[in-house]
Amino acid sequence: MIPDTKTPLALYKANLDLALRVGRLLSEHRRQWARQGLARVDEAVNRTLRESERALAAGDWEQLSKLPGDGFWASIQADADALQASTDAALAQQSSFANGLQEAVDAWQAACGEAIREAGVALPTTTGFEDFLKVFTTATRTEVPPAAAATKAGPAAAAAKKPARRK
Repeated sequence: MIPDTKTPLALYKANLDLALRVGRLLSEHRRQWARQGLARVDEAVNRTLRESERALAAGDWEQLSKLPGDGFWASIQADADALQASTDAALAQQSSFANGLQEAVDAWQAACGEAIREAGVALPTTTGFEDFLKVFTTATRTEVPPAAAATKAGPAAAAAKKPARRK
């Protein structure tokens, strides 16, 4: 009997491809966050330079005294616009990352399924990507776990629920 070497190799390749795709996604995601952070730093530096130039151009004390107030309101507007742009960019980046991750997992599942089918082995039932993500979405729910509910009810309620110790 000749051992099947194609199936383990195909599964190994599928796993390696998944790892490489996820690595590329993480690397690109990191680069996007770094670019966004650098853009915010550049905006802050440019704003500081503009304010400094305005201070140098002030002809008298009265103009100079108006700069902090004018700068404050201008920075509030600039910060609000920049915050909205950052939020929009972060949501787009996260959505892109999630889509790329889903595509990578889908390709991995297809490659593994094909390797298993070629080996003539019965496929296990798959739960799909949505069930995989439930692990993460249930962690973000605001439901109070039973242990936390007991502590909110007070020490007496928590003590009443504890099983008696055996001696």
